[in-house]
Amino acid sequence: MPQATRPILAMNTMTYKGYTARIEFDELDNIFVGRVLGVKAIIGFHGETVAELRADFEAAIDFMIEDCILNCLEWKNVLA
Repeated sequence: MPQATRPILAMNTMTYKGYTARIEFDELDNIFVGRVLGVKAIIGFHGETVAELRADFEAAIDFMIEDCILNCLEWKNVLA
């Protein structure tokens, strides 16, 4: 049986603390999904509503920054 493709209904961006994420709507799962652009790490997030999506995006960015500070990582090692 062929695997269902995941159509993208719309694509936009979201910005927080200077980081930008690509936002897509996953029609199959009926959720918004995002991925932070411009960093080496793959940082993804999702939400069923725009409010949930924004909250998860901001939490992901805050966690990344805190992790870099706590682990004394240089920003150049995180950024692409």
